[in-house]
Amino acid sequence: MTEPLNIFLIAYWTETKEDFNYLKSKFENTQAIEINHCITQSVLLEMIMSKLPQLLIVDHHLQPQLDKLVKSFQLDAINKIIITTGKSESTKKHESHLPVLRIVEVIDFIKTLQSAKRLNTNHSISSRNLYTILVDHVKDLIFFKDVSSRYIMINKSFAKHYKTDMQSVIGKTDSQLFQSSISLISQESDQYVLANRESITFETTYDLKGTKVHLETIKTPVISEQNEVLGIVGISRDITSKREQEEQLRRNALLLNQSEFLTNSGSFEIKKGDHLIQSSSHLKNMLELEADFIFTFEDLMDHIYEADKYIFQEAIKDTYIFNRKNSIDHRVITQKSKKVISCHTTLNVDPNANTPIVFGTIVDMNEERENQQAILDTQENERKALAANLHDSLIQKLVAANMYISSLEEGKHDSEKLAVAKDLINSSIDETRRITRNLSLRNVENLGLKNALLEIIESYPLETLISYHFDFDQKELNNELGTTIYRIFQEAIANIMKYAEADHIDFSIRKQYDGLLIRIKDDGIGFTPVQEAQGNGLKNIRLRVAQNNGSFNLITNINEGVEIIIRLPII
Repeated sequence: MTEPLNIFLIAYWTETKEDFNYLKSKFENTQAIEINHCITQSVLLEMIMSKLPQLLIVDHHLQPQLDKLVKSFQLDAINKIIITTGKSESTKKHESHLPVLRIVEVIDFIKTLQSAKRLNTNHSISSRNLYTILVDHVKDLIFFKDVSSRYIMINKSFAKHYKTDMQSVIGKTDSQLFQSSISLISQESDQYVLANRESITFETTYDLKGTKVHLETIKTPVISEQNEVLGIVGISRDITSKREQEEQLRRNALLLNQSEFLTNSGSFEIKKGDHLIQSSSHLKNMLELEADFIFTFEDLMDHIYEADKYIFQEAIKDTYIFNRKNSIDHRVITQKSKKVISCHTTLNVDPNANTPIVFGTIVDMNEERENQQAILDTQENERKALAANLHDSLIQKLVAANMYISSLEEGKHDSEKLAVAKDLINSSIDETRRITRNLSLRNVENLGLKNALLEIIESYPLETLISYHFDFDQKELNNELGTTIYRIFQEAIANIMKYAEADHIDFSIRKQYDGLLIRIKDDGIGFTPVQEAQGNGLKNIRLRVAQNNGSFNLITNINEGVEIIIRLPII
């Protein structure tokens, strides 16, 4: 590779002709500058092998390819590499370890470098001539130094940043101008550039009149056509905001890590149309995945319990489409031990993102569910015990009493009172049997879920019309799921009769994919979210749905009735 000494050779790596033609048109009448269009990486490499450019300009869209190229191919011989965002884009949102300039700034940068290269009269640089071409509207801090590290030129951004002016800086060194935290590293970097005749990039942090400032600086030697070092040109970028954002992100990450540790949870982020998803380390730990595992949406779904996948996908779809929060209860399967974990996942969407992004938090609910199940099992056992006691003791005594009174009736001893007593005893027997049915699930096991539900419907007054529709195979339901549905309907109907003032109730259960879709709707007075929070009936229903890894949705408003939509997986 050879470096031309008489021509300032520039390589512009971009896939578009518009920006290249615009840049080239600005130097058509400049004979000492040659600009080559490298439309592909291979064209760029061919050029570098034949004649080494003194400046490489790279379209910001190609920076990932440039980074890979730097690792695999020696580009150290190119002293100056800059990134450009073209004619229209701002540089604010483009973070890079290299200078990022708009195309108009690139033009001024080239003029500055070329002028510095030409100014070799008496082996010195003329600050007056250089100042006339330096682009003072560039936000980055630009400066020139001679071989003695004395400032011979600064731009307006430099003066504004350090709250100084040209006359106060020219001819002075860093040690004469700045505190030791700035001057020492600047002097060391100057010596490196001058001695090694190559660029250097470094970062400095210092206190500037009470404010902590972070600067990223690139320095490169100015070399004459006779291959003599004339001085140093430098560009500094204020990255304080970037570092503050990084620090805030670090703190947020620590808080998230601590929060997930305390709540036994993990989080993920899904960007619509993106194959990969971002996930926290705690989520990977929960699923027994390696820390460096690259997560895809398919990987996440592979760890969702098979019967719960449809509900999980529907919740994500609903969050995307309607831009609203969703909460679901489901199960996940771990990678190594194949352990089934009961989880509660909250989904939310970022309304400010250009492309919809869903954020999810998965909480391990195993311990809580086990406690809840223990409570429910205890309650169920108590109900069964009470049902047995009522049947085996109270009912038998009432039957015996009835027989005794009947025998007295034959002797006509106060027959009118005895008839009243007999009716009361018979009523007590019926009432006791009704309580027994409500407390025990034997009627569900013996009659089947459909008939047991019909028995509940038939026990309510005719003033309230209850229409129903069943479309499922109850043989697919185990006792636990049948119990859940029975208790949910029992609780819902009791709530409606007690509070809704409804004339009509519509109830349906139908199979949907690998689960059941349950709808309970009335035309009553409805309620507000505050009223919902005060009642225990809906809380009990939510608890039973969660215990069976289902989803619960409630639609209501004042005077608009209530609709409950429940999805339960068929275990």
